[in-house]
Amino acid sequence: MAELFQRNKSTISRHIKNVFEEGELNRELVVAKNATTTWHGAIYGKTQTHEVEYYNLDPTISAKAILEKISEKTSEKISE
Repeated sequence: MAELFQRNKSTISRHIKNVFEEGELNRELVVAKNATTTWHGAIYGKTQTHEVEYYNLDPTISAKAILEKISEKTSEKISE
């Protein structure tokens, strides 16, 4: 999403966090948690499992709307 909206990762994370905290979206309904296994970097032959969160399209749409509002407000201030 950061690449898509040309913003840094922390900006996107903050907006998505706010979407969930403000109750705009229910995290349990729009986030899937999946385990992925990778090789352990320090121990040869050992694997480790990480839980990764995957969002459906709703948080992406919400983040886009928030970023567009911010962009519009910034444009208005510059043109004044």
